[in-house]
Amino acid sequence: MYRRIVDLILKFLAAAFLLVAATGCSKNDDIHYPLTTGTVADIDGNVYSTVIIGSQKWMVENLKSRHYRNGDPVTRVTDPVIWQNLAAGGYCYYGNDTANGKTYGLLYNWYSLNDPAHRLLAPSGWHIAGDEDWTALLNNLQRTNIPAYTLKAKTLWDSIAGNNNSGFAALPGGMRFEDGSYGNLGSDGYWWSCPTTGLPTLCYRHMGYRDFKVDSLTNGHKNRGFSVRCVHD
Repeated sequence: MYRRIVDLILKFLAAAFLLVAATGCSKNDDIHYPLTTGTVADIDGNVYSTVIIGSQKWMVENLKSRHYRNGDPVTRVTDPVIWQNLAAGGYCYYGNDTANGKTYGLLYNWYSLNDPAHRLLAPSGWHIAGDEDWTALLNNLQRTNIPAYTLKAKTLWDSIAGNNNSGFAALPGGMRFEDGSYGNLGSDGYWWSCPTTGLPTLCYRHMGYRDFKVDSLTNGHKNRGFSVRCVHD
């Protein structure tokens, strides 16, 4: 009951916020991108829709690949103890339920993106979106002061969804914590955003159901499981 009341209050505040934001912009400032769409397949044969936002081409879905680009498998880990002690690339389905993978993609640990053998998760011609890529994405949405609203999908969010005018279709895929437990499906989305140049760090991006922000965070843990998005080279 308490959660429902909070959600109703949030929806009311969100509607009020959007009304104020809309009155502060002219109609010509609305984000309506001429979306150029296509598809790309990963090593496992998963086919992803793509969208052009500004100067970038993004996958519209979170990555689902269970193999590196060269065909080597990424280890699937269901056991929480193994997950928290893993020091190599690993992935999982939220709640160990493969059905969640079809909708939200896979959750990868930090090691899978920073493989010592330099094996790559993204399809050829693509790369895991780094912090610079996310920054460019948000810069492409600079005409709006509520960028997460244009990035969020219209469904599956617990409370404040988005209009998805950008075509990015961000989903609240939750995360796997470093102790091997799961949390926040439906309420939060997390994406690794390691820098594409320089030393790898534990950066990630976050969108929550309570607001319209796209947080940039650096307090990740190598054994957390986050989603990843790919962007064209």
